[in-house]
Formats: sequence, C-alpha cells, structure tokens
Amino acid sequence: MKKKEKLTDAEAVNQWLDARTADERELIDVIRAIVTSVDTSIAERIKWNAPSYHINGIDFLTFGPVKNGVVLLVFHHIAIVRISSTILTGDYKDRRLVTCADMSALLSIQDELRRVVKEVVDKIV
Repeated sequence: MKKKEKLTDAEAVNQWLDARTADERELIDVIRAIVTSVDTSIAERIKWNAPSYHINGIDFLTFGPVKNGVVLLVFHHIAIVRISSTILTGDYKDRRLVTCADMSALLSIQDELRRVVKEVVDKIV
C-alpha cells in the first residue's frame, strides 16, 4: 500500500479554507492578511485542526470554530494576558479571545487587531 504524502503547510491551510462558506472565507482571508502583515517572520500552519500562527516556532494565535458566521480567534501565548485591549475577551490565565461577526466589524477592529498581534510578537521575539 502506498503511503499518503503529507500536505505542505500551505496545502493544509487551503484544504481547511476550502471547507468554509464563501462569507466565512472572505472574512478569514482578511484576518489572515492582517495577521501576516505584522511581521514577515509570522508563519501559518494547521494546528489544533485550524490555521495557526507562529513565529520562530512559537505558536501564539489560532482560529477557533466558526459558528453562525462568527469567527473566533484564540491568542494562546501567555504574553497575551499582559496586553490590554478592548477587543480581547475572556479572563483566562493563559489566553484571550477575539470574535468577529462580519466584515464591517472586522474593519472597525483591524488596526487594534494588528496592534495586539504586533505586541504579542514583540514579546515573543
């Protein structure tokens, strides 16, 4: 029996994206562009069954489940608990969440999302 070849990170992310609805995909693609625009060292891969972002191999952000069109982002690097932002929710000891219901909501928080990602990355590197 022939062994199945492992997908590249990009192929695995694209496979995950292909399973999303058109509206979800549009929103997710803009979020992906915001996150990766912060630093050229940010890389994307599938971890925990969704696109995840890491820098120097250190994971810090992963898409959560998309429910009823609402996109969930999970900042799961411990540095996030020291960052103050109106877009971060949850009082967990090691993570914070960001939710986004639609494109207008995303556009209203995009600068703050970029700032939060940059601050996390700066604390990691």
